[in-house]
Amino acid sequence: MLEKYFSYLKNNLRIIVVNPIYPGNVGSIARLMKNFGITELYAVNPCNILDIEAKRMAMNGYDILLNATICDEIDEAIKDLHILFATSARTGRKRISKFTPQSAAKRIIEIIPNLKVGVIFGQEDKGLDNSIIAKSQNLITIPTASFHSINLSQSVAIILYEIFAQINEEPKAQETIKPELAKREALELMFNHIESVLFEIGFLDPENPQRMMLALRDIFERAQLKERDIRVIRGIFHRVHHFKTYGKPPR
Repeated sequence: MLEKYFSYLKNNLRIIVVNPIYPGNVGSIARLMKNFGITELYAVNPCNILDIEAKRMAMNGYDILLNATICDEIDEAIKDLHILFATSARTGRKRISKFTPQSAAKRIIEIIPNLKVGVIFGQEDKGLDNSIIAKSQNLITIPTASFHSINLSQSVAIILYEIFAQINEEPKAQETIKPELAKREALELMFNHIESVLFEIGFLDPENPQRMMLALRDIFERAQLKERDIRVIRGIFHRVHHFKTYGKPPR
């Protein structure tokens, strides 16, 4: 059982760091990932993650740094994933599923056999931008007594420790969630399509379109859409766009 879950985590869990500014932190994350057998590290718009400080902190995890995928935008890092967990001390968004590190770890272990999962960590001094949190179905907040900001690599350590602690609790795969769940690239293209058409028909407030788009994201995310569902939804909005443009539905 343990070896099976080690394999699931190695193949299906991705650590994503967004705008990290200290190479030593990224090196420490690589070392942690090596300790826990995680290999997929994606860095979005990072500092130089191969500088001497990163190498010094990575130690035996330096190969994780060498093989890390560097992305310019977050969408590149998440396009082939099914489920996202963002980490943030901000908990303002009402409908997003909220987790502690322990409850998130339990959920991840349930779904990791079938789905590719990403855990996203933000910049050391600012955390994650709201636009990135909006792309995630789930939010992890690490409880603290007062000051809410935790060192980036320490945050990764807490999450990875909790995930591996759950393996010893006789995890059960979540059978109701299947691999055909749509990947993030298809979902983001759908949301962009919906937003474009809703602007065309005057449904969105030009001053604050994201208020309604966040509500729509929440509705569709809870539905756990498959690729076929997305084709149907986009087909509907294609017809709306065509009718708005030409005054009649497409043939």
